[in-house]
Amino acid sequence: VAALPVRLARQHACFPIGFRGHALYVAMANPLDLIALEDLRIASNTPIRPCVAARGDIKYFIDHHYAKT
Repeated sequence: VAALPVRLARQHACFPIGFRGHALYVAMANPLDLIALEDLRIASNTPIRPCVAARGDIKYFIDHHYAKT
């Protein structure tokens, strides 16, 4: 969760999964949202690899994992 600010995670309905190589894999409700992908790339300063996930699941992970940091 340190890879992305909670504000962006909530705004774009996404959750960082982890790094593989130099890319950050991110679960997203809308992985085709180019504005969100650019915002995430700038915030994390790394290439973003989007993965599709249900909005409810993303909200659950944001609420539970960002609260612990």
